[in-house]
Amino acid sequence: MKRWFRVSTIFFLVISLILSACVGQGPREENVIRVGYLPITHAAPLYFSKEFEEEFLNGGRIELVRFGSWIELMDALNTGRIDGASVLFELAMKAREKGIDLKAVALGHRDGNAIVVGHDIDDVSDLKGETVAIPHTLSAHNILLDDMLQQAGLNYEDVNVVEMPPPEMPSALSEGRISSYIVAEPFGALGVTLDTGHVLFQSNEIRANSLCCVLVLRSDFMEEQPEFADTFVKGYIEAGKKAESFHVHEHGDGSSVHNSHHGSYVQETVAQEGASPDEGTDGADVSEGSNVESSNLANSSSTQWDIKETHMNYLNITEEALALSLNWISYADLQIKEEEYEFLRQRVVEMGLSDNPPLYEDFVDQSFFEEEM
Repeated sequence: MKRWFRVSTIFFLVISLILSACVGQGPREENVIRVGYLPITHAAPLYFSKEFEEEFLNGGRIELVRFGSWIELMDALNTGRIDGASVLFELAMKAREKGIDLKAVALGHRDGNAIVVGHDIDDVSDLKGETVAIPHTLSAHNILLDDMLQQAGLNYEDVNVVEMPPPEMPSALSEGRISSYIVAEPFGALGVTLDTGHVLFQSNEIRANSLCCVLVLRSDFMEEQPEFADTFVKGYIEAGKKAESFHVHEHGDGSSVHNSHHGSYVQETVAQEGASPDEGTDGADVSEGSNVESSNLANSSSTQWDIKETHMNYLNITEEALALSLNWISYADLQIKEEEYEFLRQRVVEMGLSDNPPLYEDFVDQSFFEEEM
């Protein structure tokens, strides 16, 4: 397995550790949390937490801080410039392995990682000798690539793997610079709606319940503001349910149901609504919140337009690509299950991505789900 990524990954983590010891964070504002994200569909529970603060945060506030790369986000998280982040699980595990005191408190989503290939690719075997793009070596996308190749009887070294910024991937595919890419949504949907490629597999067809993005919080924030941390995470979980209750989701039987308080409809194709991402809008604003209550989402006063607008506030994409992207993803179950984490932990070791990934009991905090367990 290629290990060329290790030097750069370890370098930025070591620098972050040094900076975290040297740079003062300053006092935190009471009942305010600063959370980093990249503008992707996988971070939707954060968007809904922000846009519906009055419903979920009991008077607290979220400051969402948008980043252009995972390295920039992790640097801010590791040095305490933000209190938490929606981030690739493998990056968070590596940071914890290197001494950054983080807690994984909830998933960002389930599913929603398509393997997109050029129109001349019909089978995994066609990728032999070709270039495949992933967003980061420490990612679910890299592991899914390895899983897919193994299942097809190929080795990781049979393809040329390159790291590439997600917004560049659809155009790189159309220009022939790559033959495939695996990435967070909505960039897979964007490539499909632009007709630069097609889906070879969805992530759940390669590996059911593969973990991708996770919400992590700094332990010092959780210790300084335990009550608000509890309110925030529980509100985040409810925000995921709100996103799920209105989004288009493709079920195992191939039907696509969009649940809204207007009713449900089955959608066979994706020609009605959608979105496609690039940079997104800056979410680093603040608004007042009021009260977290468990409400019946089916009777929510929010309209389908409210939900679509929430996504569009953070994703600079078309409605068609947004609909397709949401058709591939779920936010209903954000609990980090031990058996799923242990499988991920085993895979990062097997692939040489980590030497000593954190144990579940040391890294994962699922106390916020206790009432549902």
